[in-house]
Amino acid sequence: LPVVYIDPAAPPDMLRIYAEDADVGLMICGDGWCTDVESVNGLRRIELDVCTATIVVDRDRPPAHHQRTPVADAVRCNDEAICFFTSGSSGRPKLISVPHGNLVHEARWMQNCVHMDENSIVIYKTSASWMMLIWELCAPLICGATVILAEPRNRASPESLASLVTQTKATIVFVSPPLLQYI
Repeated sequence: LPVVYIDPAAPPDMLRIYAEDADVGLMICGDGWCTDVESVNGLRRIELDVCTATIVVDRDRPPAHHQRTPVADAVRCNDEAICFFTSGSSGRPKLISVPHGNLVHEARWMQNCVHMDENSIVIYKTSASWMMLIWELCAPLICGATVILAEPRNRASPESLASLVTQTKATIVFVSPPLLQYI
């Protein structure tokens, strides 16, 4: 099943459209914004406290119970991995599906373009509902880079973003030319 990233800042009516059009069966969210999509029939929700939810990956030391087992239903290159919505500038937003093979190809291409590797520190500042997710999150995680999750307040102003880049010693941040000039 593909993952559909939905921007929690979207208006409630758009959240419902996204969830219905993508035929979302389970929504994982935080900070209480799930309440805006309660009216979608059959939608199950899991709410996380984003202040305490932590995911730790130690690639040098797998858990003691970890065993390599064959995957019964292997993921194939053409299977859907991620779904995004267009901006809707021509009317209603349209759902776009990205297969696993394309996601990995795009991520590897970006890694090569910016010389991203396990020593890179990448700022993740874009909404998860946008294709930049592949460059800012998937590509770094695939190669073992460190990903710094920028809080919305750090994305809102050039000053805050510049401060975050300096403070974290980020080596890669994707920005527009005008923002780059400012930083």
